[in-house]
Amino acid sequence: MAAKLPGRNARTDCVPDSGLYGPCRRKRVSAVKEEALKLIEGLPEEASWEDVIYQFYVRKKIERGIEAADANRIVAHDEVKKQFLR
Repeated sequence: MAAKLPGRNARTDCVPDSGLYGPCRRKRVSAVKEEALKLIEGLPEEASWEDVIYQFYVRKKIERGIEAADANRIVAHDEVKKQFLR
């Protein structure tokens, strides 16, 4: 039996679940956890821990790239080519 946290009621904090996390899971799941669950659910049944970690790694790298582009912290392709051809 899970320990009851102060200020929490196990019956109102839980909703029925498919059994992946036991008889219930928390109602309020953060956006990050939701995305993590989606990534994991999209993996094949025979996925390894390495597969899971790799998917998280790729997702984080993509997010950082998008954030950098949104903040205009990018270098034009032609500029990168110039730097490498010196």
